[in-house]
Amino acid sequence: MFGIYELDGTIIVSFFHMFSYSADMPYRINTHVRLHHFHAVIVNPEDGETSYLLQHVWQANKTEEGYFALAGCMQSHVEVLEFPKKHDGFEETTQPFFLQHNTDLESQIKLSVYTDIIRRKSTFQQLLRQLEMYAALTAKFVDTQMAKDLCAFQRVYDTVRGQVFAATQTPAMRAGDMVNDFVLHDTVCLLVGEGNFCIVVDAYPSLDKIQANLEAKREDHNLDLAGGNTMFEKEHVLTQKADYDQTADYYILGMLQVARDGRLYLTDNASRMLLVLAAPSASDISILAGAICMVRRLHLFTEDLAFVDTQDEESIQRKDLHLTYGVCQQSDLLLLLPLDNDDSITFCIPDLETTRGLSKLSVYDAPAGERYHLPTQHQYLAAHVVNRFPVEACFTENGSVYLECRVIVKLYNIEGLSSTASLDDIAADGSTRYALVLTSRQNSLQWHLDFQVGSYWVIYGLDAPDTFIKSTNTVSAFALILDAEKHTVYPLSSWTDSANTVQLTPHYSQNASMRDPQAAIYNVAQLTNMKRLPPGITAATTSYKFCEQLLHVKGVVIIKRFMEGFANHGTLNKHAYKLHSQLGISTGKMNRKLFIQLRQPDGLEVISIYMDVHKTHYPAGLVIGATVTFRNLIRKKKASNDEFFFLANSATCIHINEAIPSPSVISMEPALIRTRLISSFLDTVIGQQKENDRQIFRLFCYISAIINLTLKWECRDCGSIVRNNDCYGMCQGASRVFSVHAYVLISDGTGNATAGIDGERLVFRLLQLSSNQIDALKNLVLNYGQLTYGGWGGGKVTTMDDEEEKMSYDPENDQRSAMHGYTLEDLCSNAKRAGQFYLYGQEQSAGKKRDNSELNEDLVKEFQLRKFKISDNGSLLKTAELPKLKVKVIEITFPDARMAAYEMLDSLNQNDDDIPPEDANYSASLPTSIEVQDFDYVARMT
Repeated sequence: MFGIYELDGTIIVSFFHMFSYSADMPYRINTHVRLHHFHAVIVNPEDGETSYLLQHVWQANKTEEGYFALAGCMQSHVEVLEFPKKHDGFEETTQPFFLQHNTDLESQIKLSVYTDIIRRKSTFQQLLRQLEMYAALTAKFVDTQMAKDLCAFQRVYDTVRGQVFAATQTPAMRAGDMVNDFVLHDTVCLLVGEGNFCIVVDAYPSLDKIQANLEAKREDHNLDLAGGNTMFEKEHVLTQKADYDQTADYYILGMLQVARDGRLYLTDNASRMLLVLAAPSASDISILAGAICMVRRLHLFTEDLAFVDTQDEESIQRKDLHLTYGVCQQSDLLLLLPLDNDDSITFCIPDLETTRGLSKLSVYDAPAGERYHLPTQHQYLAAHVVNRFPVEACFTENGSVYLECRVIVKLYNIEGLSSTASLDDIAADGSTRYALVLTSRQNSLQWHLDFQVGSYWVIYGLDAPDTFIKSTNTVSAFALILDAEKHTVYPLSSWTDSANTVQLTPHYSQNASMRDPQAAIYNVAQLTNMKRLPPGITAATTSYKFCEQLLHVKGVVIIKRFMEGFANHGTLNKHAYKLHSQLGISTGKMNRKLFIQLRQPDGLEVISIYMDVHKTHYPAGLVIGATVTFRNLIRKKKASNDEFFFLANSATCIHINEAIPSPSVISMEPALIRTRLISSFLDTVIGQQKENDRQIFRLFCYISAIINLTLKWECRDCGSIVRNNDCYGMCQGASRVFSVHAYVLISDGTGNATAGIDGERLVFRLLQLSSNQIDALKNLVLNYGQLTYGGWGGGKVTTMDDEEEKMSYDPENDQRSAMHGYTLEDLCSNAKRAGQFYLYGQEQSAGKKRDNSELNEDLVKEFQLRKFKISDNGSLLKTAELPKLKVKVIEITFPDARMAAYEMLDSLNQNDDDIPPEDANYSASLPTSIEVQDFDYVARMT
């Protein structure tokens, strides 16, 4: 039909564009011909590797340059030298395009592609591209609905062709060009292009090849976002990333499938890729198993979960463990063929009101026809998902593992579908919440990604026997097991555009629908100040300082690291490595948890989350910079102060909103944070205890002194120093991580404060180093393992074991030669002269509060005063001063000088307003004089 032949088993020849060739009269195999005025071209797939048309269907012979082809045009001519002597007995050299047992559908699909090529007046390159598309679709999805329905194939083919041709903007041949081609043929032939002897066809490689290509391009995913500073760099989850978009030299086609373990995969006929779908809201995700799609953009992540196995003391070894998966935004996923075809039944509730309480539903209109017939033996119930929990590993009575997911729903009866009422019918008016159990034992776990919070579904057969789970608690609970063989799930939406939809009428109760404060999703900034919580959210606690309410929180991940040394969780924890390798459950190591910090997207407020995933799926997509939503977080009050932290357990569900942060999140300038003076933190009333305020503030200050600076390379496995690429702990194959910490004295002219700074991003920003200086400094530290600097001396190396090496060590010359003429002391001195900057931070707690009834003879210690001596005209005076402000630095920015001056004036006015008026009570509140002795610190007055 397409006029494609093979000459001598080596050369592809096309007669499609010849006027003298007719598809109704093809040439027989073994016909001897002589070709005149054909165009010789080299054909290659765009990625250089994959072509379903050339490799699998035609099985063409490939040379070093590519596939050699001869393309006939309107001036080409075929001279028949000899016809074959026998009419049979020849061997076919190619595979058919389609399944041989379905010849009628095969002919229809081929005719559809042939008609499209004729209609578009395709050039030779376009002809090959359309045939490549045809071959890739039929090979990848041969056992799907697309291969069994002509309309389905045409829908997929037309959508893919539109996307591919729109990306390349290849024009079709025009009739006028064909006429001019007779005159200009010796100069240019539009069939193959002007001077174009190399033709490229689109590539649709298999998913395993795509994953291998992306893995070869992976780079470290280092997004050191504002607020994400820590002293535990070696425990961070090492992550690598590679990106794909449609500017690449291939296209990604696949089918969404939910595996038996409940995880989502992108599959084709030969391979599969673990996939995470991200969307602004979980209710926006409509995942239908069997849907064929094209991926416009994809991010491939690989997380390093390797660890040192110390369970066997005689054989301590490092276990390599990696998790590779793709993350795709829902808007970047083009559905080519959804699962719901024209024959599937759907339900619709137009104009559903959310301000009134729904009590039941009734049938308003149903499609006619035998093929739309619905069974009526059992009850139809509408389910509204109000909460959900993650997939969880469970044990059977004989010790085997199975997976289940629980979804909390409100059920509503649908009148007009069931034939008769039954005693087994469930009385459902939305007043009672039910737990739907989707389990791998009943093959219903495949639906769990459909049941997102806020979605509606119609379920048939919940009144069937053995559906209810008997409650073993004294509190009445209602749980229903979904069985893929007994129950049918239909989508329920608020609109429809097809004729196979059952329209329902809602009936409302007299009661208004009240908003549940616990159902809302809160920002991080709304939950950091326990004194100003959102309405309806309280800080009331139960035993062990747990809060009564579970909360949903949305924020940006700025820290993700492992924490170890927790209590054993029994059998599941003992088999953590095997569970992760086979089912994706846990982190892969016993007694290992995750520590996550979430930040407000447009601010610096942060909350800490401790995650226990020993019986749930490892949270794929939870990478640095991702915007995520945590559902059902537990709050717990700290024992040392009034702050709270969060716990995530087997009830906590995670949804990825965005995997890659927007530029506004990366380059965030903290806003609406008050600039304070250091003097405003000093309480002149000695002995008066003030409440610890953990709110973030800003200081406009400069560096007075760098008290301590420590730079080192650490082993990720054992935490030992790494020097010259050798771990002091003798670890083999472990990676290293750079760690830097600084302790500086800052001032703003009204007072001094000490600031602790963690992480290379903030420390190097404080030192104002260039990228070349940073690289040189890190290479220098790698030579020594660790380098420290104190305010009273230069850089010191503390990792030299060899005495001869210590004697020959010349720190100044080594540093100047390695860092372009600078020493570490020079860099620190330059930072002190660099001027003022904005420092964002939190006040560090001075320790445990004193009991008001507690008396201490050493009043200096009790009031946390700083003892020192000063020189006054040759004599030493003993005195004490208030303790300095201690700041934990979160962010550092460099201001505009003019704006900083105006803000400073505003700050002075605000501090003047805060000064309390003097009165008798104020003077009376001062404590008695303090006797100070045993001073050991000497300072000189200047």
